[in-house]
Amino acid sequence: MPKKSAILIVIVAVIAVATLLLQSGSKAVFQAEIAINSLLSCTLEDAEEFDAALAPKLPADEPGIQSAGDALTVYLTERYGASMTDDCIEKLAANRTFYRSVKLAKNNNCDIVMSELKLSAESGNKNTFDFSAVLLANGKEIETVSGSVRMVNTNEWKADLITIN
Repeated sequence: MPKKSAILIVIVAVIAVATLLLQSGSKAVFQAEIAINSLLSCTLEDAEEFDAALAPKLPADEPGIQSAGDALTVYLTERYGASMTDDCIEKLAANRTFYRSVKLAKNNNCDIVMSELKLSAESGNKNTFDFSAVLLANGKEIETVSGSVRMVNTNEWKADLITIN
């Protein structure tokens, strides 16, 4: 009987570990979906807020001008910080990827909605996913986007690198 108990304990432990690994992987996928959606979707209100963050501001109670870079960094961190690392935000800002959906919203004078997101694990990189998605303006397809997202888990899953092809 002790041998059967030991085998049963091992089986339960293996199932528990497998469940945790699957949940961990599904959390990474879920957070990747959130990061990609927040990057590719944009309301007209979001576009206005983005433009306001770019505009230099004169603080009412302080002399001098706050640089647009500082205001933009604050805005982007507040908007995307829950789903992306600071490094990811900096890279996307440096290559102007954030502006893609803003420009589409402004040019089409409507909200841009991401649809039909497909994620697939990139071979050889367990926390990196290739993706494709369709962008809609007023319910009509305006663009298909593809790229990859690398996820990291420090205390929570966040996108560490997003590339758009």
